[in-house]
Amino acid sequence: MNHTTMKATSVISEAWRSITSGAARLAPAVLALALTAAGMGVMDIAAGSAILDQANAYRQSGANILVLNAPDGIDAASCERLTSLTGVQAAGAIRATDPLTLAALPDTTTPLYQITPGLAKLLDTKQDANTTGLIASQQVADTLGTTTGGTIGLADGRTAHVKGVYQYPDDGRTPGYAYALMEETPATGTFDACWAKTWPQTSQTRNALWSTLTPNAKTTGDDAPTLGQLNTTKGDGFDGQTLYRQRSTRILPACGALIALIIGYLLIRGRRLEIASALHCGVPKPALATQIIIETGITILLATAISLPIDMTAARLLIDATDRTAITLNAIQTTITTNTAYLLATTITTLHIKERHLFTYFKER
Repeated sequence: MNHTTMKATSVISEAWRSITSGAARLAPAVLALALTAAGMGVMDIAAGSAILDQANAYRQSGANILVLNAPDGIDAASCERLTSLTGVQAAGAIRATDPLTLAALPDTTTPLYQITPGLAKLLDTKQDANTTGLIASQQVADTLGTTTGGTIGLADGRTAHVKGVYQYPDDGRTPGYAYALMEETPATGTFDACWAKTWPQTSQTRNALWSTLTPNAKTTGDDAPTLGQLNTTKGDGFDGQTLYRQRSTRILPACGALIALIIGYLLIRGRRLEIASALHCGVPKPALATQIIIETGITILLATAISLPIDMTAARLLIDATDRTAITLNAIQTTITTNTAYLLATTITTLHIKERHLFTYFKER
């Protein structure tokens, strides 16, 4: 019988006996390794989720909407074409026109704006495709008791249909549009402002807005063009990539590796008498190291089978589909470094155990 095959078979058999007898301490090792990898992975995923929540809050506030103001100096068609740029989700032009007097409120006037179709999209207007008419802010709709598809009575006896309703929260956005009516018009001619919803925010997008100015746009005085955000209360930019790179949990892979080194060292140190005895009985150290590697490999496989589903479940619960893969892969780095460090710790500690220390180990047990 082939001697090499026997030796390999014997090593595998001895590793299996150590596992089944409990000498390999498989259960506590798997539990410790799995909890370390899974716990730190979930912490990293939660940190990523918190940054994504900040990004969502930033966008929901309208802070990612850029506004180029230039009274009668915006080319509507150029403004609408901004959506062809990467990172521009919606863009449209707006201009003020004569206010309306409503039959229900004859003593006051309601601001009326003309907008291009892109701006209605930018405002996430809930529209009825089969209706033509005005777009009302939610405040106007609530005041008049109307909804999309309803009607609005005007003081001059006319009736306007409500084509859609848009939300404009009082969260720091530029005032003047929370209580207003809008009329959708074709993207031709000149307007007063161009709005662009952007994500991610880049200097290229900001620069592109200036291209919507007409040659006749005023460049001096009170009507000089100004570029800013619809809502400045959340800061002038959101750099999610930098926040993610600087997150406190970025050191968790190193922490996991350190903990795994300690676990691996303590596990083998607890078996030093067993290993020294095997060396004393003539077991070659390479064969013994191979046995430990086999036991460690099984421990790693079982721990990964526990930790990986936990991380993936946390990612599904906390992260949207767009960013889930990238954040999950980063979290799994902890599992990789933890397992690698554990393998190194058990192997190196085994190789450092000497047969000549057998009686010392015996006394220390």
